[in-house]
Amino acid sequence: MHIIQIIFAAFLLFHSCNDNASVRTKKNQILPKSLPITKPTTITEIQNLTETEEENPKQKFQNLEEEVIKLSNIAKEKDNEIEKLKEKVIKQYNIIENKENEIEDLSNQCTSQGSNIVYYKDPSEGNQKQELQKLQEELTKQNNIVKEKDNEIESLEKKKKNIRENLKALRDTCKGLRKPMTNTDNNNNGMGTAV
Repeated sequence: MHIIQIIFAAFLLFHSCNDNASVRTKKNQILPKSLPITKPTTITEIQNLTETEEENPKQKFQNLEEEVIKLSNIAKEKDNEIEKLKEKVIKQYNIIENKENEIEDLSNQCTSQGSNIVYYKDPSEGNQKQELQKLQEELTKQNNIVKEKDNEIESLEKKKKNIRENLKALRDTCKGLRKPMTNTDNNNNGMGTAV
């Protein structure tokens, strides 16, 4: 009787061990030892992920620096245009002065009544009236040219002023970006730690 009980107990123990081994096998199949990593686990990976999701401050700073250079070049071009226009205006003033001198010379040769020329001191020079009229028309034309150039200069001066203001704003922005990029760590023997 005892032998039968011992055999029966051994049989139950054997089946119990087989069931535990089967459960472990199923668990190993459900949960493999090496799971795939889907999220960054190191500081470098997290930094790289952050740089792709957000704009890199260094890149933004570089873009602003390029914009500053571009605006500086535009401002220089406007300065050159203004100088050229000023030279043209000076030439026009010289032309006007010469025309005024010619008109004055012709007027001195004529007898005037009001704004209309009636008689000539020298009747042999009958074309002086026409010449005087042409010079006066040329004078008006040159004066209009000068006004146009003055307006162009004024417009360019305003554009240049706006460019200078934008340039200053960009430089201030660049200074603001430059500060957090070069922090000094007092606990690191006074060495700078670049961000």
